[in-house]
Amino acid sequence: MISTGRVEGHAPENLLMEIKGLKFAQNKTYCNCLCGAVPELLFIPIKECTTESINQMVYLSAVKKLIAAQGFATAVIKPLIQGQQEMVTIIEATEEFVILYEDVMPDKRGFALFGATFQMLLQLLEDAELVSEEAFEAWIEQREDTITTRCSLKLRCVISKSNINSCAASRGKSSSMILAS
Repeated sequence: MISTGRVEGHAPENLLMEIKGLKFAQNKTYCNCLCGAVPELLFIPIKECTTESINQMVYLSAVKKLIAAQGFATAVIKPLIQGQQEMVTIIEATEEFVILYEDVMPDKRGFALFGATFQMLLQLLEDAELVSEEAFEAWIEQREDTITTRCSLKLRCVISKSNINSCAASRGKSSSMILAS
């Protein structure tokens, strides 16, 4: 619904109205809505890429435009955020998108999303005020509690202590500084 609406030129507000209508009709939570909306929004730059391959910088630049203050994704996601739990869900949905992309389409578009790209996506989400520091910390605690039972080896590498610390350190920089490096 989201990518089709974007292609057809529908306003984000109209898509949000459809999402909320489905939420109420199916008795779902805002977290349920975000679980479906976030991955679809993160996939839009890959679908819209006109070249055969897309690199990390092109992808992150396109995502940055989508979630900028007046961006398409922000207009869809921000009204669905009611509190910290929805912010944690955004992080989890981003995580699931990255893992799914890695498993379903490894290197088919010229780059892997995992690792540094995942950390930069988190930075962009925080810069757009779609996730907070507290939500990020809650997500880290959840992952540390369940890492041995739920997560893949790749995920263990990304959220290991050293990577969490480097991600936290990089979050002190602005997105443009991170994207430029």
